[in-house]
Amino acid sequence: MKKKIKNAKVIKCRTLKNVLNETVGDHFHFDFFSLDIEGAEYDALMSIDFSLVSFGVIFVESDEHNPLKNMAVRTLLTSVGYTFIKDHNRSYWFVNNDFGRIYEDLIH
Repeated sequence: MKKKIKNAKVIKCRTLKNVLNETVGDHFHFDFFSLDIEGAEYDALMSIDFSLVSFGVIFVESDEHNPLKNMAVRTLLTSVGYTFIKDHNRSYWFVNNDFGRIYEDLIH
């Protein structure tokens, strides 16, 4: 038998894909994206349609206790057009493979 928690509030959760779609719509580019959601980074990234949303630079929290998740994040982002740059201060840094083209007017 399930016990009910007194004064518990139901929280509606949404995928990152839905949050992005509801706030910026389809086909949007962000210059910078930092993701740190306590171990659920891979699941959040999996919900994104990278054909509709892109980023110039991505920081993703790397988890010293979960190397398999870290490798899955690297594999996923590499497969959708990002290059792993480094692991710094418990964050994996990625850059868009088209960074030079995207920012050519800003880089001299």
